[in-house]
Amino acid sequence: MIYPYKKLIRTGFVAVPLLAISALLPVFFQPNPSIGSMFKGLLVATIIIFLLWVMNVLLVKAFEKSKRQLLRYITSVLLTFLIPFIVFSFFSPTDMAGRLPSRAIHGSPPFEGHSRPPFALNSRPIIPLFIVQMNNALILFIIALIILRENERKIVNENAQLKLMNLEAQQQQLKQQIHPHFLFNSLNTLKSLIKNHPEEAEEYLVKLSSFLRFNINSNNQNLIALEDEMRICSDYLSIQKVRFKNSLQYTIELPKELYTSCKVPVFAIQCLVENAIKHNALTDSEPLKIEIGYLSDNKISVVNNIQDKHVNDTSTGMGLKNLTERYKPMTDKIIEIKRTDNRFEVILPLL
Repeated sequence: MIYPYKKLIRTGFVAVPLLAISALLPVFFQPNPSIGSMFKGLLVATIIIFLLWVMNVLLVKAFEKSKRQLLRYITSVLLTFLIPFIVFSFFSPTDMAGRLPSRAIHGSPPFEGHSRPPFALNSRPIIPLFIVQMNNALILFIIALIILRENERKIVNENAQLKLMNLEAQQQQLKQQIHPHFLFNSLNTLKSLIKNHPEEAEEYLVKLSSFLRFNINSNNQNLIALEDEMRICSDYLSIQKVRFKNSLQYTIELPKELYTSCKVPVFAIQCLVENAIKHNALTDSEPLKIEIGYLSDNKISVVNNIQDKHVNDTSTGMGLKNLTERYKPMTDKIIEIKRTDNRFEVILPLL
Protein backbone atom coordinates (compact mmCIF):
# COMPACT_ATOMS: atom_id res chain seq x y z
CA MET A 1 0.00 0.00 0.00
CA ILE A 2 1.32 3.41 -0.98
CA TYR A 3 0.41 6.53 1.02
CA PRO A 4 0.91 9.78 -0.93
CA TYR A 5 1.31 12.19 2.00
CA LYS A 6 2.51 15.09 -0.16
CA LYS A 7 -0.55 14.78 -2.36
CA LEU A 8 -2.83 14.56 0.69
CA ILE A 9 -1.33 17.79 2.03
CA ARG A 10 -1.60 19.57 -1.34
CA THR A 11 -5.20 18.45 -1.72
CA GLY A 12 -5.97 19.75 1.78
CA PHE A 13 -5.12 23.32 0.76
CA VAL A 14 -7.90 23.14 -1.83
CA ALA A 15 -10.41 20.92 -0.04
CA VAL A 16 -10.41 22.65 3.38
CA PRO A 17 -11.66 26.08 2.15
CA LEU A 18 -14.27 24.47 -0.10
CA LEU A 19 -15.59 22.28 2.71
CA ALA A 20 -15.62 25.25 5.10
CA ILE A 21 -17.70 27.31 2.67
CA SER A 22 -20.13 24.43 2.14
CA ALA A 23 -20.49 23.98 5.90
CA LEU A 24 -21.56 27.64 6.24
CA LEU A 25 -24.14 27.54 3.44
CA PRO A 26 -27.12 27.55 5.88
CA VAL A 27 -25.86 30.86 7.32
CA PHE A 28 -25.98 32.53 3.89
CA PHE A 29 -29.72 31.80 3.64
CA GLN A 30 -30.58 33.45 6.95
CA PRO A 31 -32.28 36.87 6.82
CA ASN A 32 -29.90 39.80 7.18
CA PRO A 33 -26.72 37.87 8.04
CA SER A 34 -24.00 40.18 9.29
CA ILE A 35 -20.66 40.24 7.51
CA GLY A 36 -18.82 39.98 10.79
CA SER A 37 -20.62 36.86 11.95
CA MET A 38 -20.27 35.22 8.53
CA PHE A 39 -16.54 35.92 8.53
CA LYS A 40 -16.16 34.54 12.05
CA GLY A 41 -18.25 31.52 11.13
CA LEU A 42 -16.13 30.86 8.08
CA LEU A 43 -12.98 31.22 10.17
CA VAL A 44 -14.20 28.74 12.77
CA ALA A 45 -15.42 26.25 10.13
CA THR A 46 -12.08 26.49 8.32
CA ILE A 47 -10.16 25.83 11.53
CA ILE A 48 -12.33 22.84 12.42
CA ILE A 49 -12.12 21.27 8.95
CA PHE A 50 -8.40 21.97 8.79
CA LEU A 51 -7.94 20.15 12.10
CA LEU A 52 -10.09 17.31 10.82
CA TRP A 53 -7.95 17.02 7.71
CA VAL A 54 -4.68 17.10 9.67
CA MET A 55 -6.05 14.60 12.16
CA ASN A 56 -7.02 12.15 9.42
CA VAL A 57 -3.68 12.48 7.64
CA LEU A 58 -1.88 11.81 10.93
CA LEU A 59 -4.13 8.80 11.52
CA VAL A 60 -3.21 7.49 8.07
CA LYS A 61 0.43 7.82 9.07
CA ALA A 62 -0.16 6.19 12.47
CA PHE A 63 -1.99 3.21 10.94
CA GLU A 64 0.29 2.99 7.90
CA LYS A 65 1.68 -0.44 8.76
CA SER A 66 -1.48 -1.73 10.42
CA LYS A 67 -3.93 -4.07 8.76
CA ARG A 68 -6.71 -2.86 11.07
CA GLN A 69 -7.79 0.10 8.96
CA LEU A 70 -11.30 -0.09 10.43
CA LEU A 71 -9.81 0.98 13.74
CA ARG A 72 -8.47 4.11 12.02
CA TYR A 73 -11.96 5.05 10.86
CA ILE A 74 -13.42 4.44 14.33
CA THR A 75 -10.68 6.54 15.93
CA SER A 76 -11.37 9.32 13.44
CA VAL A 77 -15.08 9.35 14.27
CA LEU A 78 -14.43 9.45 18.01
CA LEU A 79 -11.85 12.24 17.79
CA THR A 80 -14.22 14.25 15.61
CA PHE A 81 -16.52 14.75 18.63
CA LEU A 82 -13.71 16.54 20.51
CA ILE A 83 -12.47 18.99 17.87
CA PRO A 84 -15.52 21.36 17.86
CA PHE A 85 -15.36 21.74 21.67
CA ILE A 86 -11.63 22.44 21.52
CA VAL A 87 -12.11 25.09 18.84
CA PHE A 88 -15.02 26.80 20.58
CA SER A 89 -13.07 26.97 23.79
CA PHE A 90 -11.26 29.88 22.12
CA PHE A 91 -14.47 31.68 21.08
CA SER A 92 -17.06 33.40 23.23
CA PRO A 93 -20.75 32.50 22.78
CA THR A 94 -21.50 35.91 21.29
CA ASP A 95 -18.99 35.39 18.49
CA MET A 96 -21.28 32.96 16.70
CA ALA A 97 -24.61 33.56 18.41
CA GLY A 98 -27.46 33.54 16.00
CA ARG A 99 -25.29 32.65 13.01
CA LEU A 100 -24.71 28.94 13.42
CA PRO A 101 -26.32 26.37 11.17
CA SER A 102 -28.46 25.25 14.13
CA ARG A 103 -30.97 27.98 13.33
CA ALA A 104 -31.28 26.85 9.75
CA ILE A 105 -31.71 23.27 10.91
CA HIS A 106 -34.33 23.89 13.58
CA GLY A 107 -36.15 26.71 11.77
CA SER A 108 -36.52 28.86 14.92
CA PRO A 109 -35.22 32.36 15.68
CA PRO A 110 -31.71 32.19 17.10
CA PHE A 111 -31.50 31.96 20.86
CA GLU A 112 -34.84 33.73 21.56
CA GLY A 113 -35.89 33.08 25.12
CA HIS A 114 -32.68 31.24 25.89
CA SER A 115 -29.98 32.26 28.30
CA ARG A 116 -27.48 30.50 26.07
CA PRO A 117 -27.50 29.29 22.42
CA PRO A 118 -28.85 25.86 21.42
CA PHE A 119 -26.33 23.05 21.11
CA ALA A 120 -24.22 24.60 23.84
CA LEU A 121 -22.01 22.94 26.39
CA ASN A 122 -20.78 24.86 29.44
CA SER A 123 -22.11 28.06 27.83
CA ARG A 124 -20.04 27.55 24.70
CA PRO A 125 -21.91 27.01 21.39
CA ILE A 126 -20.85 24.19 19.09
CA ILE A 127 -21.47 23.35 15.46
CA PRO A 128 -24.10 20.56 15.28
CA LEU A 129 -22.14 17.36 15.58
CA PHE A 130 -23.76 15.64 12.65
CA ILE A 131 -22.52 18.45 10.35
CA VAL A 132 -19.00 17.97 11.67
CA GLN A 133 -19.30 14.21 11.27
CA MET A 134 -20.63 14.67 7.75
CA ASN A 135 -17.60 16.76 6.83
CA ASN A 136 -15.30 14.26 8.48
CA ALA A 137 -16.91 11.45 6.49
CA LEU A 138 -16.34 13.45 3.32
CA ILE A 139 -12.70 14.00 4.29
CA LEU A 140 -12.27 10.27 4.93
CA PHE A 141 -13.79 9.57 1.52
CA ILE A 142 -11.48 12.04 -0.26
CA ILE A 143 -8.38 10.65 1.49
CA ALA A 144 -9.40 7.06 0.71
CA LEU A 145 -10.02 8.01 -2.92
CA ILE A 146 -6.58 9.64 -3.22
CA ILE A 147 -4.88 6.59 -1.69
CA LEU A 148 -6.86 4.25 -3.96
CA ARG A 149 -6.01 6.25 -7.09
CA GLU A 150 -2.32 6.37 -6.19
CA ASN A 151 -2.24 2.62 -5.61
CA GLU A 152 -4.02 2.01 -8.92
CA ARG A 153 -1.49 4.27 -10.66
CA LYS A 154 1.33 2.39 -8.94
CA ILE A 155 -0.06 -0.95 -10.12
CA VAL A 156 -0.43 0.35 -13.69
CA ASN A 157 3.13 1.67 -13.65
CA GLU A 158 4.47 -1.58 -12.22
CA ASN A 159 2.63 -3.59 -14.88
CA ALA A 160 4.01 -1.31 -17.58
CA GLN A 161 7.51 -1.67 -16.15
CA LEU A 162 7.16 -5.45 -15.96
CA LYS A 163 5.93 -5.56 -19.55
CA LEU A 164 8.80 -3.34 -20.65
CA MET A 165 11.30 -5.48 -18.74
CA ASN A 166 9.85 -8.58 -20.38
CA LEU A 167 10.17 -7.02 -23.81
CA GLU A 168 13.69 -5.86 -23.02
CA ALA A 169 14.56 -9.39 -21.89
CA GLN A 170 13.25 -10.74 -25.20
CA GLN A 171 15.22 -8.08 -26.99
CA GLN A 172 18.41 -8.98 -25.10
CA GLN A 173 17.89 -12.60 -26.05
CA LEU A 174 17.44 -11.61 -29.68
CA LYS A 175 20.59 -9.53 -29.61
CA GLN A 176 22.58 -12.39 -28.16
CA GLN A 177 21.19 -14.85 -30.68
CA ILE A 178 21.82 -13.21 -34.05
CA HIS A 179 19.82 -14.83 -36.79
CA PRO A 180 21.91 -17.87 -37.75
CA HIS A 181 20.83 -17.74 -41.40
CA PHE A 182 21.87 -14.10 -41.68
CA LEU A 183 25.27 -14.78 -40.12
CA PHE A 184 25.82 -17.92 -42.20
CA ASN A 185 24.84 -16.17 -45.44
CA SER A 186 26.96 -13.12 -44.59
CA LEU A 187 30.05 -15.25 -43.99
CA ASN A 188 29.47 -17.13 -47.24
CA THR A 189 29.15 -13.84 -49.09
CA LEU A 190 32.34 -12.57 -47.45
CA LYS A 191 34.17 -15.74 -48.49
CA SER A 192 33.05 -15.26 -52.08
CA LEU A 193 34.07 -11.59 -52.08
CA ILE A 194 37.52 -12.33 -50.66
CA LYS A 195 38.09 -14.77 -53.51
CA ASN A 196 36.66 -12.73 -56.39
CA HIS A 197 36.51 -9.07 -55.21
CA PRO A 198 39.03 -8.40 -52.43
CA GLU A 199 38.41 -4.63 -52.36
CA GLU A 200 34.69 -5.06 -51.94
CA ALA A 201 35.34 -7.72 -49.30
CA GLU A 202 37.15 -5.24 -47.10
CA GLU A 203 34.27 -2.75 -47.22
CA TYR A 204 31.77 -5.55 -46.67
CA LEU A 205 33.72 -6.79 -43.65
CA VAL A 206 33.78 -3.30 -42.12
CA LYS A 207 29.99 -2.99 -42.37
CA LEU A 208 29.40 -6.50 -41.10
CA SER A 209 31.72 -5.83 -38.18
CA SER A 210 29.92 -2.56 -37.42
CA PHE A 211 26.55 -4.31 -37.47
CA LEU A 212 27.69 -7.14 -35.19
CA ARG A 213 29.42 -4.72 -32.81
CA PHE A 214 26.24 -2.68 -32.49
CA ASN A 215 24.28 -5.84 -31.65
CA ILE A 216 26.70 -6.64 -28.86
CA ASN A 217 27.15 -3.13 -27.45
CA SER A 218 23.48 -2.10 -27.40
CA ASN A 219 22.46 -4.54 -24.67
CA ASN A 220 21.48 -1.78 -22.22
CA GLN A 221 19.72 0.43 -24.74
CA ASN A 222 16.03 0.63 -25.42
CA LEU A 223 15.78 4.02 -27.11
CA ILE A 224 18.47 5.26 -29.48
CA ALA A 225 18.97 8.32 -31.63
CA LEU A 226 17.54 8.06 -35.13
CA GLU A 227 21.05 8.65 -36.45
CA ASP A 228 22.36 5.47 -34.79
CA GLU A 229 19.34 3.43 -35.89
CA MET A 230 19.71 4.57 -39.50
CA ARG A 231 23.43 3.86 -39.48
CA ILE A 232 22.90 0.27 -38.39
CA CYS A 233 19.97 -0.04 -40.79
CA SER A 234 22.13 1.24 -43.67
CA ASP A 235 24.89 -1.22 -42.77
CA TYR A 236 22.35 -4.03 -42.75
CA LEU A 237 20.92 -3.02 -46.14
CA SER A 238 24.42 -2.66 -47.60
CA ILE A 239 25.31 -6.16 -46.42
CA GLN A 240 22.14 -7.58 -47.96
CA LYS A 241 22.66 -5.57 -51.14
CA VAL A 242 26.02 -7.29 -51.70
CA ARG A 243 24.31 -10.63 -51.34
CA PHE A 244 21.17 -9.99 -53.43
CA LYS A 245 22.66 -7.40 -55.82
CA ASN A 246 20.00 -6.10 -58.25
CA SER A 247 17.31 -8.19 -56.59
CA LEU A 248 17.23 -5.68 -53.73
CA GLN A 249 16.67 -1.96 -54.17
CA TYR A 250 16.24 0.57 -51.41
CA THR A 251 16.01 4.31 -50.84
CA ILE A 252 16.37 6.36 -47.65
CA GLU A 253 15.03 9.91 -47.66
CA LEU A 254 14.96 11.49 -44.23
CA PRO A 255 15.62 15.11 -43.19
CA LYS A 256 19.08 15.36 -41.65
CA GLU A 257 17.83 17.45 -38.73
CA LEU A 258 15.81 14.47 -37.49
CA TYR A 259 18.89 12.33 -37.02
CA THR A 260 19.98 13.98 -33.78
CA SER A 261 16.67 15.39 -32.52
CA CYS A 262 14.52 12.23 -32.65
CA LYS A 263 14.71 8.76 -31.17
CA VAL A 264 13.21 5.35 -31.90
CA PRO A 265 13.22 1.99 -30.11
CA VAL A 266 16.45 0.18 -30.91
CA PHE A 267 16.23 -2.02 -34.04
CA ALA A 268 12.74 -0.65 -34.82
CA ILE A 269 13.48 0.28 -38.45
CA GLN A 270 16.08 -2.46 -38.97
CA CYS A 271 13.48 -4.99 -37.81
CA LEU A 272 11.02 -3.85 -40.50
CA VAL A 273 13.67 -3.97 -43.20
CA GLU A 274 14.76 -7.43 -42.08
CA ASN A 275 11.17 -8.71 -42.15
CA ALA A 276 10.66 -7.30 -45.66
CA ILE A 277 13.71 -9.18 -46.94
CA LYS A 278 12.88 -12.33 -45.04
CA HIS A 279 9.24 -12.65 -46.11
CA ASN A 280 9.46 -11.66 -49.78
CA ALA A 281 10.92 -13.22 -52.88
CA LEU A 282 13.88 -11.37 -54.44
CA THR A 283 14.69 -11.82 -58.14
CA ASP A 284 16.41 -9.75 -60.80
CA SER A 285 13.22 -9.55 -62.82
CA GLU A 286 11.09 -8.60 -59.81
CA PRO A 287 13.35 -6.93 -57.23
CA LEU A 288 12.26 -6.15 -53.71
CA LYS A 289 11.96 -2.39 -53.28
CA ILE A 290 12.22 -0.86 -49.82
CA GLU A 291 11.56 2.83 -49.24
CA ILE A 292 12.26 4.61 -45.96
CA GLY A 293 10.82 8.12 -45.92
CA TYR A 294 9.55 10.91 -43.69
CA LEU A 295 5.90 11.76 -43.22
CA SER A 296 4.33 14.74 -41.50
CA ASP A 297 3.66 14.73 -37.73
CA ASN A 298 7.10 13.29 -36.95
CA LYS A 299 6.55 9.88 -38.49
CA ILE A 300 8.69 7.52 -40.55
CA SER A 301 7.28 5.28 -43.28
CA VAL A 302 8.85 1.95 -44.21
CA VAL A 303 7.32 0.60 -47.44
CA ASN A 304 8.03 -2.47 -49.52
CA ASN A 305 6.34 -4.18 -52.44
CA ILE A 306 4.81 -7.56 -51.65
CA GLN A 307 6.27 -10.61 -53.37
CA ASP A 308 5.28 -13.49 -51.17
CA LYS A 309 7.38 -16.61 -51.27
CA HIS A 310 6.17 -20.07 -50.41
CA VAL A 311 8.96 -20.92 -47.96
CA ASN A 312 9.92 -18.34 -45.32
CA ASP A 313 13.00 -18.22 -43.14
CA THR A 314 12.47 -18.91 -39.46
CA SER A 315 11.23 -15.75 -37.77
CA THR A 316 13.36 -14.09 -35.10
CA GLY A 317 10.23 -13.37 -33.06
CA MET A 318 10.76 -9.61 -33.14
CA GLY A 319 7.70 -8.91 -35.22
CA LEU A 320 5.20 -6.11 -35.44
CA LYS A 321 3.41 -7.21 -32.29
CA ASN A 322 6.61 -7.03 -30.28
CA LEU A 323 7.42 -3.62 -31.74
CA THR A 324 3.93 -2.34 -30.96
CA GLU A 325 4.25 -3.49 -27.35
CA ARG A 326 7.63 -1.78 -27.04
CA TYR A 327 6.07 1.51 -28.11
CA LYS A 328 3.19 1.43 -25.60
CA PRO A 329 5.14 2.35 -22.41
CA MET A 330 6.94 5.17 -24.26
CA THR A 331 4.17 7.08 -26.02
CA ASP A 332 0.45 7.19 -26.64
CA LYS A 333 1.12 7.29 -30.37
CA ILE A 334 0.49 4.03 -32.18
CA ILE A 335 2.15 2.15 -35.03
CA GLU A 336 0.12 2.22 -38.23
CA ILE A 337 0.10 -0.79 -40.55
CA LYS A 338 -1.26 -0.51 -44.08
CA ARG A 339 -1.42 -3.44 -46.48
CA THR A 340 -2.77 -3.77 -49.99
CA ASP A 341 -2.42 -6.57 -52.54
CA ASN A 342 1.01 -5.39 -53.64
CA ARG A 343 2.19 -2.91 -50.99
CA PHE A 344 3.04 -3.16 -47.31
CA GLU A 345 3.67 -0.05 -45.18
CA VAL A 346 4.48 0.48 -41.52
CA ILE A 347 4.41 3.99 -40.07
CA LEU A 348 6.51 4.55 -36.95
CA PRO A 349 6.13 7.63 -34.69
CA LEU A 350 9.40 9.34 -33.79
CA LEU A 351 10.04 9.95 -30.09
